[in-house]
Amino acid sequence: MPAVNPAPEDLVTTVWDAIALPPTAHFPNDKQPEVRLVSWGVGYDIPGRNFDELTTEQREAVIAAHPRPGFKEGVPEESTPGYARPNFREIVGSSRFAT
Repeated sequence: MPAVNPAPEDLVTTVWDAIALPPTAHFPNDKQPEVRLVSWGVGYDIPGRNFDELTTEQREAVIAAHPRPGFKEGVPEESTPGYARPNFREIVGSSRFAT
């Protein structure tokens, strides 16, 4: 389907990288600032990586602006026969966030 208002290719690439690369270890560190920011945010929000880099007050301000009610409980259990991968529900559940 053709885009009504096509975005510049470099912007499309940046958005795609920001969405696709956060789980890819250190690769986002060599990408655009937007990609690095999304990667850091996903790592912080999902498994709680670098949790103590924000103060309690900063975390509370973010949660107040972007509540996550039932976030941990809403993550479905994953299972793919014959493929062993980290359990996303366990990763989210073990983060230091209360919800």
